[in-house]
Amino acid sequence: ENPVELVATNLRAEEVGTASINVTSTLVDRPLQDHLRIVEVMYNPPAVSASEAAVNPSFDKDDFEFVELLNTSDTDILDLSGVQFSEGPASPFTFEGVSVLAPGGRLVLVNNPVAFNTRYPGVPIGGIYEGNLRNSGERLRLQLDDGSTIVDFEYGDNLPWATAADGQGSSLVLKNPSTTSIVALGLAESWAASAISGGTPGTEGGVLGDTTGDGVVDAADIDYVCQSPGDQANDLNRDGVVDTLDVEFLVTEILGTTAGDANLDGAFDSTDFVTVFVAGEYEDGIAKNSGWASGDWNCDQEFTSADLVTALMAGSYTDGAPLVSREIMP
Repeated sequence: ENPVELVATNLRAEEVGTASINVTSTLVDRPLQDHLRIVEVMYNPPAVSASEAAVNPSFDKDDFEFVELLNTSDTDILDLSGVQFSEGPASPFTFEGVSVLAPGGRLVLVNNPVAFNTRYPGVPIGGIYEGNLRNSGERLRLQLDDGSTIVDFEYGDNLPWATAADGQGSSLVLKNPSTTSIVALGLAESWAASAISGGTPGTEGGVLGDTTGDGVVDAADIDYVCQSPGDQANDLNRDGVVDTLDVEFLVTEILGTTAGDANLDGAFDSTDFVTVFVAGEYEDGIAKNSGWASGDWNCDQEFTSADLVTALMAGSYTDGAPLVSREIMP
C-alpha cells in the first residue's frame, strides 16, 4: 500500500482540510509479457551453399530457419517453464537444458540443429521446433502452458514488411526490442531486414540500409550509397555490384517510397517541391552540393531539371495525403 496525503483548498487557495488514504496497486507482475520478445525471424533463408551441401547433400534451405528470443530486461531473470509455441512452427518445441533466460540473454530456436551448426558454428541452440515457418507470412504466438499469451503477432512478406527478408538473404529483425510493446510487434514498421545476409543469430545486428551506421535509415544513407560506389557494403540488393540499382532498392524496397519523396514521408507530393526549392540548390552553379533531401534524385549530387524528370517519370506524384512514414530506426 502507498499512503497519499490529500489537501483541500478553497477558491482563495487557503487550506481547509486534509485527509490520508492508502492506495493499493492492482498491477500484476508479468515479467514474460514485459520482457520476452521474438527479435529475429529467419523464415526464408538463403540457398544452401556448396560448402554446406558438402556436409550434407540433403540439406534444404528451410533447414536453416531460426527464431531468436531475447530477454530485454536488465535485471529480471525469466523463467521459461511451460513456454511454448501455440501458433507458428509445429509445437511443441523443446528447450535444450534451458529453463531460465538471464537479463539480456538470447535464445535461438532452430528447425535443424545440424544444418544450423553448419551455417552458424558456435552459436548456442536453445531449442528445436518441428515444421517450418511459412515464406508467405505467419502468425507466431508464444504462450504458457496455462494458455496465457506472452507474444502474439503475424509477420508478412510484402510491403510495408521488409521484403529483403523474403528469400533475399536477410532475416526479419525487431528494431527496438526494449521499447516495442506486445501490440507493436504486429506492425511492419517495428521490423526491418538484417544488414548481414544470413542474419545474426545469437547477437545484435544492424538493419539493411543503414549505410552510415548511425542507427537510422534515412536520406543520408541514400546519399552515401550514391557517393560511395566502391563500397561493397552498399550492395544492398546483393547482386554483386554496387550501382544505381542499390539506390533504387534502398528507396523502393527498404524505405518503401519513390524518387521525388524528398522528406521521406512515403509520398511524392507538393510538400516535397516546397522542401527542395526552399533548400535553394536548384541549378545553383555550386558543384556537387545536393543530396536526396535537397533534390538530387538521380544520384549525381546536383539538383537540376534532370532530377525533376526522374521523379515525374516514376509516375508516383500525388496530391493526396502522405502515406505512413517508412523511416527505419533500429
